[in-house]
Amino acid sequence: MNRPVSGFVYLVHCPSAHQVKIGFSVDPQDRYLDLERTIPVPICMVACVPGTTIDEGVLHTKYSQFRKKGEWFSDEIIPELVEIVGA
Repeated sequence: MNRPVSGFVYLVHCPSAHQVKIGFSVDPQDRYLDLERTIPVPICMVACVPGTTIDEGVLHTKYSQFRKKGEWFSDEIIPELVEIVGA
């Protein structure tokens, strides 16, 4: 069984695509800068809280019906996500 990795669960919003990324990183600032460089439209960090890879997976499962592609989900879930992560 894989052991959970500790770091941060983050939410990055891409308003023009109406999507939010639920991600995990041990260095969320570096990850955000990488996303900012590779995504050709503006994005913004909505939340970043201490968590594990398991926490990220739980959110992916909970919101799977809103999944658009990979770790990107419909942004209609942002208010509930922010409430859940306590940001």
